[in-house]
Amino acid sequence: MLSLASLVLDARLAEDQERAIEIWRQAVKTQDNLAYDEPLAWYYPIRESLGVALLRASNAKEAVTVFRQCLSRNPRDPRALFGLMQSLKAKNNKDAVEWVRNEFESSWKSPDHLRVEDF
Repeated sequence: MLSLASLVLDARLAEDQERAIEIWRQAVKTQDNLAYDEPLAWYYPIRESLGVALLRASNAKEAVTVFRQCLSRNPRDPRALFGLMQSLKAKNNKDAVEWVRNEFESSWKSPDHLRVEDF
């Protein structure tokens, strides 16, 4: 757990995007190797951070893959859906963006129903 926390900190403090992405990849592997526990040992899926770093580095294609991996592990996770939607927008995949937008909005349904425009 401490090595995961250290990697997260290192990735956030990395001086360049390439180094941060490299560290996020290590953090994903570390999280994948944690023993299953309830509640989860780490408070969010590290793949989300890797996906964001890839998107910021203009690597939307790989970001889509990472967010889809995240969704295969955590179906309908609103943060992963939002990241996937942003990645698909960067790839200019309008049809898929609309489908994911609908999934994102329905995953956030609550009495206060949040919309993409609220972000």
